[in-house]
Amino acid sequence: MKRIIRGMGSILIFAVLTNIFSVVRAGEAQYAYDDLGRLTTVVDEAGNTAIYNYDAVGNLLGSDRFTPGASGIGIYTLLPGKGAVGAQVKIQGYGFDPTPSNNMVIFNGTNATVVSSTAYAIIVTVPASATTGTVSVTNTNGSANSPQAFTVLGAPTITSVTPSSVAQGTQRTLTIAGTQLSNATAVTFTQAGLSATILTGVTATSLPVKLVVASTVPPGTYAFTVTTPEGTANSGSVTISIAAPAPSFALTRSHVSVAMPFPSVSATAAPSGRAMTVAPPTSDWMVYPDVPSTSAPTGRSMTVGPPVSAAMP
Repeated sequence: MKRIIRGMGSILIFAVLTNIFSVVRAGEAQYAYDDLGRLTTVVDEAGNTAIYNYDAVGNLLGSDRFTPGASGIGIYTLLPGKGAVGAQVKIQGYGFDPTPSNNMVIFNGTNATVVSSTAYAIIVTVPASATTGTVSVTNTNGSANSPQAFTVLGAPTITSVTPSSVAQGTQRTLTIAGTQLSNATAVTFTQAGLSATILTGVTATSLPVKLVVASTVPPGTYAFTVTTPEGTANSGSVTISIAAPAPSFALTRSHVSVAMPFPSVSATAAPSGRAMTVAPPTSDWMVYPDVPSTSAPTGRSMTVGPPVSAAMP
């Protein structure tokens, strides 16, 4: 039996709240909420069900009340009304068989596995090849279809990550590409020292994250997982390579010694303003140390031929 309440007046709101409180006092009521946290369904221990309806902006429109029939079979609602393959769904209604195997549940043409059942509720697992559509239950009491379609949500997939290499002891912004990524809640690694934070700008096909790599993470390749309400995707062959940091160099200034083949040399001071040229022979060695510019006499200069070799200490 179904009783429908409609309207937005204060009398209706009071009636709805009174109905809710009466269910709460029963002590065995079960509650269901939608993605926005709004109460959608209340079921008491006798199978009496209240379903609450809202408009697009969240205003309560009214409630549908269902009372189990004396015979036959019926479905009131699906909790939740959407989910990924492998998720559990509660079918609320009446005329179900308490023995799970005696109930045949079909998701839009695909048989589902019944986990448990009572006279008023069946819990099933969304089958692998399920598609969006109505859900039916069949047993010795008859057959019933759900009043609303069940929406099958796709689990995420991972196709690539850019960049794919990160150095130890650093952090980088990465972009994970794939499908069904818009509702991602976490990106995780099993390797200690690798942590990822989801950034803004997520789309269905692109997931930006900040990856922090501890200096203790061994070099190698590491897979990861992306979790969404619809399921979890393992990256598989799509991995992130952790490499040792690039070597660093410190430049320091050093004296340079220039060795010249030079057994002996003598020079006579030239008059002021004249140049003196030293051209050493090709034997032995001569070292010219650093000479401050103020050490040379004013107006003097010295030209040295090409060195044979240069050495740094």
